[in-house]
Amino acid sequence: MRVGGPRWYVAQLKPQGYAAARRNLERQGFNCLMPMMPGTAKTRGGKVISRLRPLFPGYLFVEFDLAVNGWQAIRSTLGVSRLVTGPDGAPGPMAEGAIRELRARIDESEVLQPPQDLTVGDTVKVLSGPFADWVARIERLPEKDRVVLMFEMMGREVGVGVDVGNLQWA
Repeated sequence: MRVGGPRWYVAQLKPQGYAAARRNLERQGFNCLMPMMPGTAKTRGGKVISRLRPLFPGYLFVEFDLAVNGWQAIRSTLGVSRLVTGPDGAPGPMAEGAIRELRARIDESEVLQPPQDLTVGDTVKVLSGPFADWVARIERLPEKDRVVLMFEMMGREVGVGVDVGNLQWA
């Protein structure tokens, strides 16, 4: 475990506080990260609208050196409710490598990218569309960007083709 230096911590946000919290934390010189994923498609006026939603709603990752910055400035930032703390009441840093692994799966816009190493038998969750939030098993990988998932429906398994970009590990 690394001692000293900047580490990543988790800030809990106030309702609708993401934009204000991020803007103000970055103005103070803190690095922030909020991974996003495709949201469930909505229909408005006959149009399908897809939008991004936070991977961890209500939370923002903030990088800082606790010994240098303290944490009061973050806690009192507009949009931030509190820093997630450990049993001792002090902010607990993220596990080593957690942010590194997360960053390996997001693009430059912080949007979560689909898993690249899917195999038959893997269990995945559908992110949007008519099967949003359903968990299924991969049956086949017919194309690079599509998979066939097996869903349990009405007492039997049904195969459905799904775009790989619409999946995450379950």
